[in-house]
Amino acid sequence: LSYEVSKSLMTLQSLYGPFLRVYAKGTWSCHVCDTVKRMIRMVDKGFTSQPSQIDAVVLLDRRVDLITPLVTPLTYEGLVDELFGVNYTVTQLPADRFPEDEGKGNKRKKVTLNSSDELFADLRDLHFASVGPYLSRRAKNLNVVMDERHMAQSVSQLRVFVAKIPHIQVTKRSLGLHTTIAELVKEVIDEVAFSELKSQEQRFLEEVDHDRVNEYIEKLIGRQGDIRSILRLICLQSQVGNGLKPKVFEHYKREVVHAYGAQHIVTFYRLECAGLLRLQQQASKTYSTLRKLVPYSLQ
Repeated sequence: LSYEVSKSLMTLQSLYGPFLRVYAKGTWSCHVCDTVKRMIRMVDKGFTSQPSQIDAVVLLDRRVDLITPLVTPLTYEGLVDELFGVNYTVTQLPADRFPEDEGKGNKRKKVTLNSSDELFADLRDLHFASVGPYLSRRAKNLNVVMDERHMAQSVSQLRVFVAKIPHIQVTKRSLGLHTTIAELVKEVIDEVAFSELKSQEQRFLEEVDHDRVNEYIEKLIGRQGDIRSILRLICLQSQVGNGLKPKVFEHYKREVVHAYGAQHIVTFYRLECAGLLRLQQQASKTYSTLRKLVPYSLQ
């Protein structure tokens, strides 16, 4: 993977010129940086003579921050990916929620999400609480543009409106699509189970009861809840507590194996290898120290 990343950075430099400065944080990021330097020495000198359009590049190893991917996202795109999955910009949604797909016999509707969609480009990084007001504002703006056809007094004014029709139709379809997606997301996040999950994540981030067996995790296991959510919470507890105490670790492992099967012995082993799950070696307060220096919380 590091070699592929290095090749991608070389391609980027071939298009936009060499990077003026490169900053790397993390073991693998430094490895990628060294690989790129070796590749540059092997290519033609003309490669570095072209003008640079990129001032600086920052390479961050995922291991620098393992907590962020363990917390449920609250952005529009993040929630769509979390709840429905996004693979290569394509998500699959219930077809019965889209009127144009009724009668086709398909249970799932494939929707492409990328920045070529003007609305999605604006929505993707918005906190979900801001999605509703944004869609409402865009709908009102569209109605204003549609009303211009009644105000056209001349042929030239009518021609200007007709030229806008293709963009109006695209915007109208996009508004309908993202309004439906937002409704699907809201139905899930308004459920009690989602609120409880976010509340527990917040408690871990605030270092509340992170050094003992967690009752909420035990309740999820007892209910045969989503195994992915359970493992993420266990890993989050491990990260904020600089590891789990041996008794806590073994308790979680035993409960998960009993409830979900012996195959999860391998799951725990792989999580340990990835650094997401580990035993507490010493009473270090790495997360506590960072949290005081760079305070953040879920909102």
